Formats: sequence, structure tokens, C-alpha cells
Amino acid sequence: MLDRDANLTALTHPPTLHVISLRRLQYNVDSVVLAKEILLRKFDACIKCKPMLSISLLQAGESVLHADTLENLRLIEARTAIIYWSTWNNCMIKWKEKDVPIEWRGFSQRASGISGKGYKATHPINAILNYAYAILAGQIERALQIAGLDVAVGSLHADQDGRASLVYDLMEPLRPVVDQAIFSWVTMQRWRRADFVIDRQGVIRVHPQLGRVVVTKSMLPDKMIREEINAYVELLKRMNESRLTITR
Repeated sequence: MLDRDANLTALTHPPTLHVISLRRLQYNVDSVVLAKEILLRKFDACIKCKPMLSISLLQAGESVLHADTLENLRLIEARTAIIYWSTWNNCMIKWKEKDVPIEWRGFSQRASGISGKGYKATHPINAILNYAYAILAGQIERALQIAGLDVAVGSLHADQDGRASLVYDLMEPLRPVVDQAIFSWVTMQRWRRADFVIDRQGVIRVHPQLGRVVVTKSMLPDKMIREEINAYVELLKRMNESRLTITR
């Protein structure tokens, strides 16, 4: 369940047991090493989505391998995000009305004029992306809870009370897949002003009826979600085995 701002508010899943063996691995892992692996997976996914970024992202991957702090890794991610989002800037948006704001006729940036980030969207496409990412977060969080993992223990995303940081970590390699699905759909449609709701601050949200369609367009196959979580679990186990080998 999502609220009007595309915040995840509730999940449903079958009763599950906490898997303490996996959680102990989560608590003892080297966050920097784990964050590097997540970023490299994200870059690989971006290259599959946007092959023209291969050289830039391979160079960014080399920087990731030499980074020694989470702050440096986050800085590398921020820089590559600018490059990545610039490849979507030529997407043209078709409208049934002729009097829509000129900035709505194309996509120019992921950042918002209000928040400085993606949330509190001031562009219809960012509003759709916010909704799509919330759906992805819900899929991942549900799968993590079923797997018995602690959703609060992230690495790339800092620990913060009330935030499922691991969910946002594991979203990173899957975001490009969602982006491609959303932009492919968006650029094929003719939109109406009524598809979106604008509040007094200028924040744009998807109309509830449109939200139902966004769900169908953005949801990833359960198999893809499970594969990402399985990759994370295997990484935890491999890192733990390496740590034990060094200790011995």
C-alpha cells in the first residue's frame, strides 16, 4: 500500500521466521566491501540498459574498486547518476492538450525543483518514477522479510531509524530495469493534465487511476527480485568465508 506521496505504508506477506544465521552475516559484514559490490552490480545493470555508457561506467567501476570509505562510494554514485540520467534527457512526452507547460514536453532531469532530489516531483515523469520506485521497494522489502533478512541493515545507504536501508541498497541494481520499462511506456502514450494532481506547492502526483496502471507497468517478475536477493545472500556468505580464511 502506498500513500498519496508514493511512500510505502504497508505490506502483506505470509508469516515468516527470522533467519538468525543470515542476520549474523549481515551484522558482521564489511559495509564498504558490500557497498562496492552493490554499486558494481548497479553499473552493470545501467550498461545493459544504456550500452553507450559502457566506457564511463567501467571507469567508474575502477574508481569503486579503489575507494576506501562509504562517503567516497556515495560520491562516485552521485557523479555517475548525473551521467546516467543525462541519457534520458531527449525523451519527448506527448500531450493531448496544447497548453501544457513547455518543460512537460520533455524529460530534463531526475532532481526536483522543490526537494532537490527525486521526491516531491515537479515533473509528471518524476511523479511516475516515484510511484514505480515505491512499488519496487515494496516488492523487495516483502521478499527480504520472507527470506528472514533484516531490512534495516544497509551498507550503501546509511543506517537510519525507521528506514529499510537494505531495501534501498538492493533497489539500485534493479532501478535501470524499472526506468527502461517506464520510459518506454511513457514515450508511447499521449498524456492528459487530468492524469496528474498538482498541489498548491507545485508538487505533482499521479492520479489514483493512473497509479493502478503504473503498478502494472513497473512491477518486476518475482523471479528477478528473488535473484537479486539470492545474489546478496551469496555475497554475504562469500565475504564471511573470506573473513574466516584470513582469520585462520
